Amino acid sequence: MGETRRRIRHPIFLLALVVLSLSQLGVCEENDRAFDLSGLHKISAGDDPAWASPEYDDTGWKRIRIPASWQSQGFKPENSTGWYRIHFEGREIAGTRPLGVYFGRIGDVDEVFLNGHKIGGEGVMGDRRVEAPFVQRLYRIPRSLLLPGEDNLLAVRVMNTYVTGGIFENPVLLGDYSDLLVLKTKRENAMTRVDVILLVSLSIFVLFFLLIHLSGVRDREYVAFAVFVLLYTVEYLLDSLVFYQSGLKTHTLQKLVASLMTLLPASFLIFLSLAVKQRTTRLLKGILLSYGVLAVAFLFSVDPGTHILMSYVWMALSLASAWLALRYSVNAYRRNVQQSAVFLVAIGVVCLGTVNWILELLTILPAREIYGRSVSEYIIPVTILCFVYAIDLRFSESLESIKAFSEKILIAHEDERKRLARDLHDGLGQSLLTTKFNLERMNQERQDGVVRSAVEELSGNIDELREISAGLRPPFLEEMGLPAALKMYCNRVAKKTGVEIEVKADLASRPRSLIEENLFRIVQESISNASKHASATHITVRLEGARDRLAMQVEDNGQGFNYGKIRSEGLGIGLSTMSERASLMGGSFSVRSGRQGTTIRVEVPFA
Repeated sequence: MGETRRRIRHPIFLLALVVLSLSQLGVCEENDRAFDLSGLHKISAGDDPAWASPEYDDTGWKRIRIPASWQSQGFKPENSTGWYRIHFEGREIAGTRPLGVYFGRIGDVDEVFLNGHKIGGEGVMGDRRVEAPFVQRLYRIPRSLLLPGEDNLLAVRVMNTYVTGGIFENPVLLGDYSDLLVLKTKRENAMTRVDVILLVSLSIFVLFFLLIHLSGVRDREYVAFAVFVLLYTVEYLLDSLVFYQSGLKTHTLQKLVASLMTLLPASFLIFLSLAVKQRTTRLLKGILLSYGVLAVAFLFSVDPGTHILMSYVWMALSLASAWLALRYSVNAYRRNVQQSAVFLVAIGVVCLGTVNWILELLTILPAREIYGRSVSEYIIPVTILCFVYAIDLRFSESLESIKAFSEKILIAHEDERKRLARDLHDGLGQSLLTTKFNLERMNQERQDGVVRSAVEELSGNIDELREISAGLRPPFLEEMGLPAALKMYCNRVAKKTGVEIEVKADLASRPRSLIEENLFRIVQESISNASKHASATHITVRLEGARDRLAMQVEDNGQGFNYGKIRSEGLGIGLSTMSERASLMGGSFSVRSGRQGTTIRVEVPFA
């Protein structure tokens, strides 16, 4: 119990550390001395360099609010590019100190002009675009460009490549450059610290699974989860503010970010299906194929409008993936799959976060941000933490189970040796001893009746020896295959015990010998438990093959038991052996038992 508490404490401590670190980042306050230019301003879709000029007549332009996204106000330019024109009077800016204009974040690339002269910009416009969605925009204003006492124009050219675009996060502030620089630095430092904390944590998780892999644990679910975390880590790094500020971000890497983001849900579904022992269905294959095609399309897309359209397709696939993941988790919980409760909670968080994020992107719900990122974007790191916790528990329990199972195997071997020694001594040994005495009498008295008795004894001994040998290694399994071997074995047990056993087994082709042997042993153990311990009078054995899966089920009408309690107390070596055999075949093992009746089900890959 103490070891379990220690294991639980580590992930909770890590989560508490992350939350505490985030809480210490501080909340940035607006600059009180800056002049706020927020409000309704003119905007037009399209792209014309003449719109930067103060002489251009913008009388017929539409007005939208700043700050607010284009999409929330129904402004959706077809070519994903639009221009703001923000007018202000020069006399509103007094003093001689250096001036600056602060926009906060802009989605996603921008160029800013003052009275027709370019004063700054972030990212790269055009077909070779480089996005800068997390950069705080602050541009220095030369006083020589200001027109005191006259109308001045700030023209902002914006290219939107994500779903949310425009000047959407902060009020537009005009004032002392040094004060605004402090505001910009505080916000970017806060976001940088968040990026560093998450990237370090994710890197530790990747390293952890790499060490597990190098130690010899090659389970596919661990590999799949490591790939998922690695994809997210690389995508987060390439799209982070830290990477953009390093100057390494290029157009090719920009497209790689979109492609990796597209593959994230696909890698997550692959991991989840392996973790909860879910068979690969046509629906899953179709969704994975769709993600692959979409990822390739993002790599070769050029037009920003097409990019946004594909983003909507990705949203639809994400919703379908969340629904499928929730269904898998519920099914796993019903089948008592190991750590299925933690998986179910984590998937529930994923589903809520996905729906909330999409509703925010579609501007149906107001966006809530923490240090420059949507609250929903932190769902993936939190989910990864939950899954790391679940996998850590599963791995720890597996190690403990291996140790306990090894001890049980030794005990079982000794018990089996004792049983064989007792059977041979009390059964076959006594019969052979009797046969020896009869042969000695025959040799002394030469009586025909004694010879017949000796022959009968030897025949019985041979039958008993064959029975013991068949129980240890049934020869008819290799010769006739699993369905016929099950029917023969169940008929023999039914005659011996009086229990009615019905076998429904029919396979189009034979699985490999390892599967046949282990399934046969599971049926043996299940029938033995049902007849000896549950006092069952009727048992049904079903064996079905469908595409790439093989399912075997044993049902009885005997007395039920509490499987969870037996597992937690380390009892039931027969059930543990069956579970280990299913795991050895790469399949799933489940037990459903009530007051009366028990169903044991095993599903394994056919090949």
